[in-house]
Amino acid sequence: MRLGELPARNRYRCTFPAPQNSKTLMTSTAPLGCTPSASAGTLAQSRAQVFVSAMKFIQVGLVIAALFATPTAAVAQSGWGMSMSGQPPSMNSYQSIDPDWERCINEDHEFAFDEAVAGCTHVIEHPDSNRWLIAAALYYRSSRYEDEHQDEQAAIDLRRAAQIYAAYINEDEHDPRGYINRASINARLENYDEALTDYDHAISLNHESVSALVGRAQTLFRRADYAGAVESFDRASRLGARNEGVSPEVYAGKCAARTAARTDLDEARRFCNRAVSNSRGTPWALVARGYFRVMQGELDDAASDFARALERDARYAPALYGRGAVAVRQGRVAEGEADMTRATEMNRRQVNFYANAGLRP
Repeated sequence: MRLGELPARNRYRCTFPAPQNSKTLMTSTAPLGCTPSASAGTLAQSRAQVFVSAMKFIQVGLVIAALFATPTAAVAQSGWGMSMSGQPPSMNSYQSIDPDWERCINEDHEFAFDEAVAGCTHVIEHPDSNRWLIAAALYYRSSRYEDEHQDEQAAIDLRRAAQIYAAYINEDEHDPRGYINRASINARLENYDEALTDYDHAISLNHESVSALVGRAQTLFRRADYAGAVESFDRASRLGARNEGVSPEVYAGKCAARTAARTDLDEARRFCNRAVSNSRGTPWALVARGYFRVMQGELDDAASDFARALERDARYAPALYGRGAVAVRQGRVAEGEADMTRATEMNRRQVNFYANAGLRP
């Protein structure tokens, strides 16, 4: 998962409530109510039980929802999303939606824009899609529009998804999950005050919500409140240490926030290294460390991190922008400016996460 965005490939067993028969599926993101799978490989053997992509809900702003992750990465947190309610779609319905869902999330960038949008639209309009699937498809379709700089259409989809979560909040104002999901969408819309209000409300309802704390930290980072981001990431880290462990995404956040705040830099270096090692060198972790190294003047090492990130994902805009910024600082101005321009065209929002925090030529 990238800082400012989110990591994938974790597997969770999810049982969604139904009046008479519950369905179990596997997902690489972690909707609330799902638990990490102890034997994802074994479960993956059965196609009837493994719908990896059909339930990739919006990852509530996790590190990296803005940028620590690939565009399709999902936050490795249990408890970020909404529980399914009522009768879930049948297995046959999941099988019919699944190909469209693969196109919608477009995880490996294998589908053209029109195909990806058509996949999302089919999920949104499918008669068996419930509101959580619709909200997730709207979220991913907005990302596809954003990739093509169709910002107005992206905002329309995000606002529609936010309305779904607002309706849920009206039904159950004591469930923090509705606030967390709406906050993540408001953060995407750059409505940071509203996002922080929702994250704070979610935390007041559940003091143990790592997802809310990380989303809050990311939003504060984007607001340039780096001291506040450090504090929220640290709270998330302490909670993680008491429970399932501190995720690599949180380590990346702790590093980036300290780097931007120019405080505890020895600890920041250690946290960045931990994020890279614990995530096995994912692009978002490498970019977080590359950002730290640029800010310390370690340009050759930073260039190495950005290059490694691009080897893993050539379309990861923050890595391309970081490579360009280093090139300009090293005197290769034309080359660097070309990288930075292309990266900004690819995803301005992701690029600005670090650029506004000092990752500039």
